[in-house]
Amino acid sequence: MIVLTSNKYKPHFGGIENSLYFLSREYIALGHEVAILVDDRSLEKNKRLSNKDFEDKVMIIRYKSYFPKFFLDHLIKPIIDIHRAKIEFKKLKSKHNIEKILGRNPVPILAALSLGLQVNYLVPGIAKTQLKVSIKNFLDFKNIYIKNLVIPFTSYLQKKALQKSTNVLAFSFNMKNQIQDFAGKSVAVKLVNAGVDSSKFNLETPDIDKQSFLGVPNNHFVFLTVGRLVKDKGIKYAVESFSKIKNTNSSLIIVGEGIERVSLENQIDKLGLKSRVKLVGKVLENIETYYKLSDCFVMCSIMEPFGQTILEGLATGLPVIAWKSSKEIQTATSEIIDERNGFIIDFDIKKMSECMQELTEMDSREYNILKSNNVKLINEKYSWKNLALKNLDI
Repeated sequence: MIVLTSNKYKPHFGGIENSLYFLSREYIALGHEVAILVDDRSLEKNKRLSNKDFEDKVMIIRYKSYFPKFFLDHLIKPIIDIHRAKIEFKKLKSKHNIEKILGRNPVPILAALSLGLQVNYLVPGIAKTQLKVSIKNFLDFKNIYIKNLVIPFTSYLQKKALQKSTNVLAFSFNMKNQIQDFAGKSVAVKLVNAGVDSSKFNLETPDIDKQSFLGVPNNHFVFLTVGRLVKDKGIKYAVESFSKIKNTNSSLIIVGEGIERVSLENQIDKLGLKSRVKLVGKVLENIETYYKLSDCFVMCSIMEPFGQTILEGLATGLPVIAWKSSKEIQTATSEIIDERNGFIIDFDIKKMSECMQELTEMDSREYNILKSNNVKLINEKYSWKNLALKNLDI
């Protein structure tokens, strides 16, 4: 049996959940038994999902997540969750021959390791850089507690998981460097390639036009950016760059939700772009249609361990505009694309705006070369099946 484990799975939605889904399908196709072991939190606060489900031959096992009653309980939550995940791993171990465990979260990984099981840890990010809180004043006891106790303890658990896992895997040199800076150079990190769902993200033309689906004129050149509306995603830079291009037959579509929404709405309003910049919110279904109706993918993140959305853009043939990796820009962009796939540029608003303008004026022959290069790159390097096989070989 192959066990894939993290803290959340469907109906939760995100890159980690997607990776569990697609890897499970590949292992089933390869003839393996598959279990996904996660906690039982529902999308509704303090609601639980069932302890066990079966979905397309995949066994989904959920350990009982501890729900903190007071903010002080957040410190004991991971300890209780490790114990409860350990119980479920023990049951699996008694009934099945576990060939491989691939983990994406420290809590179930530490539970499995405590039973002497071998675990490959595919690291999505480093907790201390992802878990951020802002302290409003000296009476903001909850956030002071989280910042000074909960986050350091969460980081401690992740460091232990990294140091004790059988193998540590990462999608990029950028992520590898972050891991070793955090957990020590003695942690050997093996690089693997991510996958992309080519059955959804491809060159097929959707049965709907820009006007009907995106709410923009059909003759508009559409720039697309996808990601949570948080500072690290740098969405404001896409808006500012877009505001400076001369071609008004263009639109910017922003897919995602988050705490920066109001700030972005104010920015869009101030720049007079409400008719050409669309904040569509979080998209749970048919997100590929946004890519297929767009003409360019814009990646503005200043902090991104990898960047799954770039792969989705490339798979649909979109030229990409993105910042180069640098001291200011901690991303893996430079590892994924080069000038054959679009524009990879220094952190400069004026330069990004110029690239946007250039793309709107590019002749079809040059544009189609970029499109062809991008699809070829995905087909050659980024496959969930290859990742599934790599995990078995390590």
